[in-house]
Amino acid sequence: MLEGIIGGILGLIGVGISLYYSNKINKENQKFQKELEEKRSADEIWRRKYEVLVKLIGYRFDFSGKESLSAINSIAALFYDSDDVMNAVKDFYDYSTLPGVVKNTETSNDKLVTLYMAIYSDLGIDKNVDKSFLKRVFLYDSRQDKN
Repeated sequence: MLEGIIGGILGLIGVGISLYYSNKINKENQKFQKELEEKRSADEIWRRKYEVLVKLIGYRFDFSGKESLSAINSIAALFYDSDDVMNAVKDFYDYSTLPGVVKNTETSNDKLVTLYMAIYSDLGIDKNVDKSFLKRVFLYDSRQDKN
């Protein structure tokens, strides 16, 4: 009978230890899953921000086009947490919508490049970023094909 009691107590201790470690592993797994989801979410936001930058730069020769306007209008939603980007887009918007004022192309370009640089900074991209290169636009002249 004593052996039965000791066996029962040891069994309960074993079950208790198993439950403790099972609970501990479950909590660690939940923490890991939460961290993984947060990282995935952050990566998705970064990717969307990067897509906006690519659209802005890619369509800069036609800033009144649908793609450019879509990209610049999405800045408020994607970069709300970046004061530098929000200030740069506000500065660009304020200048470009001044009523009755003839806009200086150089000033407009400078404000746009400032916006690009703020987005690059927010994305953590600092390698091979050159303001003078961002001011250039590559245009294809189809007349060259006729030769």
